[in-house]
Amino acid sequence: MPAQNVSMHIEETVALRRKLARYRTAFLALAFALAAVLAPIALRFVHEQTLGWSLTRIDPKAPQASAIKKLVEPLRYSGIPIILRKDFSLSINVKEKTWTAHNIHRFSEDGSILLEQGRYGLCGDLATYLHDPVRALFDDAYRVQLVRVSQAQFFPAPISAHYVLRIAQADKDKEEDPRGIYILDPSLKRYGPLADFEDYLFFDPKDRLEFARKRNPDETFHLGQGTPLVLRPNLQVGLVISADGRQFDAEHYRLILGVTRPYHYTARTLLLIRRRGARVEVIEQSSEGSRALGKQDYQQLRDRVLELFRGLRIMGG
Repeated sequence: MPAQNVSMHIEETVALRRKLARYRTAFLALAFALAAVLAPIALRFVHEQTLGWSLTRIDPKAPQASAIKKLVEPLRYSGIPIILRKDFSLSINVKEKTWTAHNIHRFSEDGSILLEQGRYGLCGDLATYLHDPVRALFDDAYRVQLVRVSQAQFFPAPISAHYVLRIAQADKDKEEDPRGIYILDPSLKRYGPLADFEDYLFFDPKDRLEFARKRNPDETFHLGQGTPLVLRPNLQVGLVISADGRQFDAEHYRLILGVTRPYHYTARTLLLIRRRGARVEVIEQSSEGSRALGKQDYQQLRDRVLELFRGLRIMGG
């Protein structure tokens, strides 16, 4: 090959390599840019799918397992979308020593429970929402009831307001066989035979919960009690109104947003707002809140709780 041709071939090869290097650099820049845009979305998706109880634990051998799985999978236990609504509010009854969450439940015109965005709710909402669709899956050989439970991990006895569905073979001529009883917990996304729920203690089976029967949009709690707003495999976050030490009146009370870990009785305070006469104090563990819920969710919840405290109504004083 003539020397001139060899030289031209070398120059073309070098030029091609330079062009490929530019393409590689542009591709890497584009990949990094896409990663920067998509990473928050991907992380939020993983957060939703893993920490939001979307991973169901359904025994495939349980009756109507496939149909129940389809009903349960879209649902999420969360009170955050509920309290973010503008019609949600809080009040204190000083005389009764109670506090009330107003418009915590919503109903359709025919009295059916409505979930936020069609999927978010608290345990009573989720269990009530599923009661009729689940009952429709079974014939008269099974009875479907709502049951209040204590649960060792998150809802210890004696106080419990956690609700599940009890699906039992109904034979009036025979004594109830535990092997024919199945439990569906839509909040924790569990469904299977009674033997798989040894960490549950069952109380007071009903065909309809009281708030749903009366279409009551409000829930009232004793001081120091409340309901979890968030329930995840490794924690629950709850909202509680209590006395300020030994004092409780129109000018002495506190609102607490706290996180409780599995098998723990004591909550760790994320946000405490305390009224002492004309003075309001705010104590916050923002880093703990961000670790528990994620920075964005915690900030949104924190801001709303502060807003609710400012609008809190005092009654019976």
